[in-house]
Amino acid sequence: MKVLLVGNSNTVKGGINSVIVSLIEGLKRSKEELIIERYPSYTNRSNSLARIVYSIVMILKFPFYAWTFDVIHLHSAAKGSFYRKAIYTIVSKLLRKKIVFHIHASGFEAFQKSNHFNSWVVKNTLNKADCIIVLSDQMRKLVRSYCQNQKIVVLPNPINIPKDSEIEKLKEPNQKIQLLFMGEIGKRKGIYDLVDAISQLPNEARQRVVLHICGNNEIDKLKEYIISKQLTGSCIVHGWIDGVQKNKFLSNADVYILPSYAEGLPISILEAMAYGMPIISTNVGGIPEIVKNNENGFLLEPGDTVSLAIAIEKLINDNQLRLRYGLKSKENAKKHDLQIVIEKLLTVYKAS
Repeated sequence: MKVLLVGNSNTVKGGINSVIVSLIEGLKRSKEELIIERYPSYTNRSNSLARIVYSIVMILKFPFYAWTFDVIHLHSAAKGSFYRKAIYTIVSKLLRKKIVFHIHASGFEAFQKSNHFNSWVVKNTLNKADCIIVLSDQMRKLVRSYCQNQKIVVLPNPINIPKDSEIEKLKEPNQKIQLLFMGEIGKRKGIYDLVDAISQLPNEARQRVVLHICGNNEIDKLKEYIISKQLTGSCIVHGWIDGVQKNKFLSNADVYILPSYAEGLPISILEAMAYGMPIISTNVGGIPEIVKNNENGFLLEPGDTVSLAIAIEKLINDNQLRLRYGLKSKENAKKHDLQIVIEKLLTVYKAS
């Protein structure tokens, strides 16, 4: 079986790229006779015209590249990403290929409801797919209401579960409690709310923690905001991290925080859970399916900085609570192990 995964170029940083990389890695390790390739549909070049030209060229080249493949696995976010995948869906259908349409979008509901055209595009595109993949039960219910296609499968985002020995090897002695945020720096991920919450902590609690912020986008703006709040000693912006550096931050963090306004099923939360961390996040998207309030962390309303500060303070002051929630996170993360997800995906490919 030949499978072509269509999504962002691997130069585009973020959760979707992480998922695609993991899936390719897992598929290539499987015992099935597979030929797996990745086809870039979008690039993150700084020049907007260059991005548009790149996308058009890749669409034009696609029929000549895809005709030998059996399965076309399309990875889509919302907005421009979905419009592009709508075109790829039409072309794949004309080529008589099996189409697996994988929805990652955090803002997919808002995108679909924003106007009649988007609603029409979503319905007609998804109806053409042989199978639709979503990240959570919540998203499955939404997608069922958007189209007549009932071939919808929930496929958890995959992660590699680290061994305890691998974590211990990267641990360093820390005098302060380490808080960690990983993701796109901007309003949607709630990073400014998180900085506000740190500023609201009692002075004694604030002196005992350090927040490590790892991500891309509004780095300079965030640094200025931290300075304005007089939190340069409490909040450190590291920029984008990956590979061993990322594993090191995950190994040393005590609490993971992602106070997002919109999400699908964040890879970063799953990774933090795999490293045995309690989670503080929000009740949006598929997050409530992996973070259980008062079991492996706290779920809050987006934008509620007072409750966010209270949740942080609780975990700062209670070592046993951090340990208990962390162990529960690690247990819950096991069902997202890459091998388990790959077995389910292979079933989708064979049935599509």
